[in-house]
Amino acid sequence: MSYTYRFEQFVLRSLIGSTVEEVARRLGISAETVDRIVENQLAEDRRIDPRRVITDIGLDELSLKKRHKLYVTLMTDLSDPARPRILAVERGRDTAAALRCLDRLTEEQHRQVRTHRVDMGAAYPAACALRLPNSRAVTDRFHVAKKFNEVVDKVRKKNHPPVQGEADQGPAEGLSVPDVGLPPRSRELEYRRGASVGGPL
Repeated sequence: MSYTYRFEQFVLRSLIGSTVEEVARRLGISAETVDRIVENQLAEDRRIDPRRVITDIGLDELSLKKRHKLYVTLMTDLSDPARPRILAVERGRDTAAALRCLDRLTEEQHRQVRTHRVDMGAAYPAACALRLPNSRAVTDRFHVAKKFNEVVDKVRKKNHPPVQGEADQGPAEGLSVPDVGLPPRSRELEYRRGASVGGPL
């Protein structure tokens, strides 16, 4: 089965921040089809019009296999945010892969780029520093949210090692609202008193 070039590019963009399996499920196609589309894009001898004015680019890593065993670097023209266009696709997610993408641009196009949107690792910014003399890094909301979620998930796993959903039968740690032997109104006053002075809730 063949797909249009536009659909293949849509599949690639959908892989940003997602796995092959997630994209396949969302689009109603098989994971093997997604893999085949990526291979088609990798094999394509993609040429960028040297007259094309590119002011903003994005560099993203795509995870193609479970457990993040295989990666691809995707370079996208973000000059028109409403119509992002894929410029290059290369195997790997390191500085060398990013440089292979950037080297598809001419020296003049390198100088025209004003911003680059990359993840918060070291590989892509290093490549942009070497090739884009007039560009500044912009960390978009997706990458900020991704990093924030990774930190929150790490802290959650550290502080709550048991499987989620297993209720702790003992009192919640850090809660010490006195209620034994007090009428309901007194319990409420004690609770508010503790909250107002920053005491334990």
